[in-house]
Amino acid sequence: MSDENLGQFWAAIRDGKAVKLVSMSVPTDIGRNQYNDYASKQRDALNVLGELRSGELLKRDDEFIFLQRLTHKNRSKSQDGRVPKEFEIHPQALKALFPTWRFSS
Repeated sequence: MSDENLGQFWAAIRDGKAVKLVSMSVPTDIGRNQYNDYASKQRDALNVLGELRSGELLKRDDEFIFLQRLTHKNRSKSQDGRVPKEFEIHPQALKALFPTWRFSS
């Protein structure tokens, strides 16, 4: 099982699935203030659709999954053995990210 990391994303999670994903990446010429404005607006919009989570979009074999980022190690005393939570991605969310790809149902 090999994972291909497709980048860092924010996701709206509803009923155990990622229903919308937005990339955290922006062009390098975007200033810090612009990025902060972008990030704030994207997170607000995702909160309308579900519970906001941050993490990575992975391609594992022929499937895509959203892997939730764990909190920083120094923020909790019980970090040992923690495993990031994986979420299935709603088909419409994948089509929005990759409109020219063909996905099997």
